[in-house]
Amino acid sequence: MFTFSAPSIRRSLTGSLVLAMITSVAACHSSDVSAPLSVATALTIMTGADAQVATVGQATANTASVVVVDQNDTPLAGATVVWSIMSGGGTVSTAQSTTDASGVASTTWTLGTIAGANTVQATLASGIYVTLSATGVAGPPASISIVSGNNQTVAEDSTTAPFVVSVADQYGNMINGASISWTTSAGTLGADADATDATGEATDVLTTDGTTPSYVVTATLGNLAAVFNVVAN
Repeated sequence: MFTFSAPSIRRSLTGSLVLAMITSVAACHSSDVSAPLSVATALTIMTGADAQVATVGQATANTASVVVVDQNDTPLAGATVVWSIMSGGGTVSTAQSTTDASGVASTTWTLGTIAGANTVQATLASGIYVTLSATGVAGPPASISIVSGNNQTVAEDSTTAPFVVSVADQYGNMINGASISWTTSAGTLGADADATDATGEATDVLTTDGTTPSYVVTATLGNLAAVFNVVAN
């Protein structure tokens, strides 16, 4: 039969308490260990969102969209992206947007009214940014205007100086490739049809024939027209 002295019992209890405390502390430290927070570290432009071409004053076919990823290159939800027009004078539907579950943030991008380059910048709070580009092209013809050649006076049976017209959209952007029809009240035109060049201009000439002292030449594009008057003497 074994007997235990009081000191032995106290040592045993003390040891058990110490062991229990160590185990408890270890367990607490173990439960405090967690994965590091995800941080937005990079963003890339979505396929189809860059280098778009759209009519001036209109939205691009695809929204301006970027993907935000964290330090593990994993798409990050809940990140804020700030959108800023850098050139071209366009607008965005929202100044900032939040990434979805796929890490994507988007905004509708409407181009400016001047044909040419447009850019918008997407920026993270850390200052990381990417720049998306688009090209604005002229809209449908809205006007045809006389550049030169009106109210000429020429000799009979001679050729006039060129009649020059320009074609523009509603914002004044010159239109290349617009098809112009030319007609005359008398005499002979250099061409019955022409197309505007890169500057938006088209030209024609008239050779008078002595049948009348005055001639009317008309340049027509759809329901748009420009009228030239010529006097022969």
